[in-house]
Amino acid sequence: MHILFSSIENPNKPLIRPVSPEEFNVKISESSDMILKVLGNFVIPAVSIGFLISIIVYVTGGILHSDKVRKAGAGGIGASMLGYFIYMISPYLMGLLYGITQVFK
Repeated sequence: MHILFSSIENPNKPLIRPVSPEEFNVKISESSDMILKVLGNFVIPAVSIGFLISIIVYVTGGILHSDKVRKAGAGGIGASMLGYFIYMISPYLMGLLYGITQVFK
């Protein structure tokens, strides 16, 4: 809350300062790298657990001869693989976005 009231206490001091495009690009790339590192600690275990549970559901559906349970397991396996794939290509997507920003510089 102190940040919100600092302009009221001192109206001559702006809350937001202008930044150059280079500084903006550096901050965006640093923050995206930090987000990927933080998500890496969460995504890999979550995908592994989801994949394992989906395999168990798929096998259970096969044992019980239940097409619906087997489809749910297959959907979970597909979703886990898609989530892992998106996580793995996210650095390349960030690089692509960075390259696009360099074109419009």
